[in-house]
Amino acid sequence: MQSRNVLIAAIFMAINIGYKRLELFGADHSWHEQIHVDDNNVVNVRMVHFYDNEEKVTYLPFKKGLDVNETHRMDETLDVWARVFRGYHLLKAYATSVGCKIYNASEKSYVDAFDRIKIK
Repeated sequence: MQSRNVLIAAIFMAINIGYKRLELFGADHSWHEQIHVDDNNVVNVRMVHFYDNEEKVTYLPFKKGLDVNETHRMDETLDVWARVFRGYHLLKAYATSVGCKIYNASEKSYVDAFDRIKIK
């Protein structure tokens, strides 16, 4: 499985070093809420992180790489993000096979692979 983001890599490493319970916080994965297709049919996204001032983050073309000017089409954009979500389901299966349980404690989250819990 290819790591599509740092959370996938971190979960994989935590499982491999022997953690038996993982709790995720802040795994919003709400990128689709930040999509905009402009008048030239260029897919633009706003990558807003918890530490960003959301009002200052602007839409940028969703490029296929750091040094590439070509942008993703809409179907490619959604496919890239679908692979991230698929990765969580693969991680859940792997975690289950080694006796690890993963919980999603994020207040807002589109990650549906892990059981949800609320932390008081």
